[in-house]
Amino acid sequence: MENKRWNADQSVHMIMYNRHIHDEKIREEKLLRESLTDPLTGLYNHRFMDEQLDRIIKSLARADGNISVLMLDVDFFKKYNNIYGHVSGDACLKKIAVLLLRAVSRVDNIAARYGGGEFLLTLPNTDENGARLIAQCIMRDLEECTIPHEQNPPVGAVTVSIGGVTGRAADILRVADFVDEADKALYESKQNGRNCFTGKLFAPVDPGDAILVEP
Repeated sequence: MENKRWNADQSVHMIMYNRHIHDEKIREEKLLRESLTDPLTGLYNHRFMDEQLDRIIKSLARADGNISVLMLDVDFFKKYNNIYGHVSGDACLKKIAVLLLRAVSRVDNIAARYGGGEFLLTLPNTDENGARLIAQCIMRDLEECTIPHEQNPPVGAVTVSIGGVTGRAADILRVADFVDEADKALYESKQNGRNCFTGKLFAPVDPGDAILVEP
């Protein structure tokens, strides 16, 4: 009788222990997911994108591959928040995040919220023409959403400006320099009237420069 009771107690303790381990694993996975993603949009966050971009570029350099990056910014997003409120602003960013995920359907593509109304897309093995097509697809899909924005003339709806850069991975000595070129292209799009795409080809400062990749 005592042995049966002891066995029953052991079974209960084992079930409770396994449940505890399961709960701890779920909690750790949740914390990890939260550390990698933007809580509003569910996209990856700035820090994770920078880490992954560095890894992707080094991997592509070994295979002499190329890479494109798109930087997007919601036009007059501060004005949008001032007019429609932050709740509507958050909803707008969520809709854009869905469009971005739809546009970067390949498993090796990454979409991240870089901050505020700014987003970054990483497109491995994508040339300048491919990057342009993706940018145009995003702008077209957003236009079809017709999210009202009275302070964004002449469209009167939410739009994005996009800057892109394409380069040979082995030529990229610093990830920050590569992203900076996309940012400069984005600035040109803003200067050219917004709601448009500007693409650039990346080249190292010294044509003889090349990234050093461990075998």
